[in-house]
Amino acid sequence: MRDPRRAQPGARGAADLKAWCQSQLAKLEAYVVEHLEDMPEIRDWSLVGRAQRI
Repeated sequence: MRDPRRAQPGARGAADLKAWCQSQLAKLEAYVVEHLEDMPEIRDWSLVGRAQRI
């Protein structure tokens, strides 16, 4: 999966980021329709421990 934070600045970078986000939302929607639950990356996500890295 491409890291959205690596998008290039400017209009092209913004367009790439928007396309990536739309693609991820489409993948999520397809997964949810098929499995009736969130993808593991979303379902198993936790904030615990992340605050220390910020």
